Amino acid sequence: TSQELNTAVRWEIPLVSIVLNNSCHGAEKAQQQKFYNERYIGVDLVNPRFDKLAEVYGAKGYYVERPEDIGDAVTEALSLQGPSVIEIPVAEYFPAAAPLPAGSGGR
Repeated sequence: TSQELNTAVRWEIPLVSIVLNNSCHGAEKAQQQKFYNERYIGVDLVNPRFDKLAEVYGAKGYYVERPEDIGDAVTEALSLQGPSVIEIPVAEYFPAAAPLPAGSGGR
């Protein structure tokens, strides 16, 4: 949360947060797709740019659109003395796999 980011900045904690931003609550959207005939309520989000939000708090922000640039952003973020946020926009939504039944042990 932004409060935790604020704490990391104040205490100079070298924290790297990676946000895979799909602009929705994907798990909830999958449930609404399956059980409510794709009648979506409250799952599509309008988010701020999380890299910019990090900068407002005094952390380093990265916005990475190309997969080939992820490694450089992570390497640089890990070298910092304080916190950073790497935002990666991803496809808006894709259906989640069906949950495993309780007690199946992943089989």
